[in-house]
Amino acid sequence: MIPVRNVRALLASPLSERQLEVVRLLAEGKRHDAIARKMRCTVATVRWHIQEAATRVPGDGHASARLIYWYRGVSREQLVGT
Repeated sequence: MIPVRNVRALLASPLSERQLEVVRLLAEGKRHDAIARKMRCTVATVRWHIQEAATRVPGDGHASARLIYWYRGVSREQLVGT
């Protein structure tokens, strides 16, 4: 996993503290509803943070999966073996 202090250096447009927290919780395997409870916001807000964060991370595909792979420092190609 990429240390949090190095995560922002990888982005053209840095994530907000809230977006980074959502991504971290996603990478821990938390569901949207659990993230919303922990962050004291709605599930819609969690989804919004995911979509906004995904626009700053290279790649294509499902936003949540792309963010998790990025946060963990693993490219999709490495995961599927191509």
